[in-house]
Amino acid sequence: MVFSVLYIGMYLFCMVIVGIIYVNILISGDNQLVKIWFRRANFVLFVYLLAEMIRGYLNLIGGVDQRILLVVEITYAFVLVSLVFIWAVSLWMRIRPDSTRSRMRNLLMHVPWLTLSILLFTSPWTKAFSYIRNGRMHEGQLYGLQVPVMLVAQLVLLLVALVFLRYMEASTIRIEIVVAAVYPAAAMLTKWIADLRGFDYFPAAGVVMMIGSLHMYLLELSHLVSIDPLTRTNNRNRLYNYIESKREQNVPFYLLMIDVNHFKSINDEYGHVEGDEALIRVSDSLRQACQTVTGKPMIARYGGDEFVIAAELRDDSEVEELIGSIHKNLQYFNEWAGVKYALSVSVGTTKVDADTKDVKEQIRKADQSLYEQKKKTR
Repeated sequence: MVFSVLYIGMYLFCMVIVGIIYVNILISGDNQLVKIWFRRANFVLFVYLLAEMIRGYLNLIGGVDQRILLVVEITYAFVLVSLVFIWAVSLWMRIRPDSTRSRMRNLLMHVPWLTLSILLFTSPWTKAFSYIRNGRMHEGQLYGLQVPVMLVAQLVLLLVALVFLRYMEASTIRIEIVVAAVYPAAAMLTKWIADLRGFDYFPAAGVVMMIGSLHMYLLELSHLVSIDPLTRTNNRNRLYNYIESKREQNVPFYLLMIDVNHFKSINDEYGHVEGDEALIRVSDSLRQACQTVTGKPMIARYGGDEFVIAAELRDDSEVEELIGSIHKNLQYFNEWAGVKYALSVSVGTTKVDADTKDVKEQIRKADQSLYEQKKKTR
């Protein structure tokens, strides 16, 4: 009796934490795709904890009709597969926010989940996972492969995430991706070990995923003060902190002030949603251009349609090379998106020496250089 109370209490505690996270994300009204998928992941995690609690409790008390146990077992496995899938998509959306814009890519992402779901719900007849024979529930040939397969999938995603970290200029985004990749892999590993040890009803995976969800949510809160939510670049405050740290280290660097040409016309003619998409393409172009720059440049949205890059470049020739790369990548993203307008940017530059005291004055110089460049393009 005491064990049953502790068992249910542990699950209820995890469900309360996940429920609070889900409700807070829901009432925030943030409809970015990354947040939508994270919200879905928390909802499915809540359902998974509930399904695992019911499954474990029914097996603990015994004497339950085998057909009910079969329905619970298949439902539990389906929710587990859905949880792994949605968390994986949530991770991938953080790595590549443009992944679901293509209908074909979106469909292909769902193929593994759909395949496993069909196998699960047809298993009473195909005997692939769980089925009833002679009044008893049995495990099919694929039953023992569920967790190992999902563990391998999560480890592959973890490796992919680590590879993509080099493309993320914001340290907070890199931490977020690592956390989103590590916890699901740790949860599947913990569950696999628990199953091998005979503790298959112990809430190992659920507890690990609850901790991971809480960790992710706390990171999201911390990002509000350092990350621009639309473009996922650094914001102005983080830019100032970065510049101050470089100045204290006596490290000279260049500031590039980037402004979108005719941005108001894009908003007026195509709407603010398309204007947001244009800003995202610009930020993606800046990231792509900065991949070959040494010293991990800082990319920040300075305000409106203005961005700033702080980069440790050696001379003016490297500055011109970076500017050329920005224009080239922006042209590529325009062609990839198939937009009907010519999205372009103007770039102003200035060098910040080690003895510079007023950083904002240097930003004003870069802004003045930008203004002169824009006059030339009119």
